[in-house]
Amino acid sequence: MNGVATGMIWFYLMWFLIAIGGSEFLCGLSLAVQNFGGVILFMFFSDYIIRKVGHYQVLSFSLLLYVARFLWYSYLYNPWLVLPIELCHGVTYGLYYTTLASYGKLSARPGTEATTQSVVFSTHEGLR
Repeated sequence: MNGVATGMIWFYLMWFLIAIGGSEFLCGLSLAVQNFGGVILFMFFSDYIIRKVGHYQVLSFSLLLYVARFLWYSYLYNPWLVLPIELCHGVTYGLYYTTLASYGKLSARPGTEATTQSVVFSTHEGLR
């Protein structure tokens, strides 16, 4: 489900913003907010967050936050109001992705960590 939601954001968010009157500058700014305001920060602190909260809780919270993001998009009338919710991309993508890598390594048999992570990431990336 997270892969589907990520695909929707990556491929349709800019199209949606332009359709409701956003500019190309706003589209670029929303990508900057996603990455510099969220993803980098959450990927950097992901180890601490995963140890404190747990894998299952992070994955569940990420999916719940996608619900909030899509609800926000559904009520969006001013394209500039997309910027506050784009900070959530740090959790829904950055923290989720590192949690998948960590969980794949922990659940793998010794010597098969890379294979397990490859299977996990291919289902996340390939089924969108």
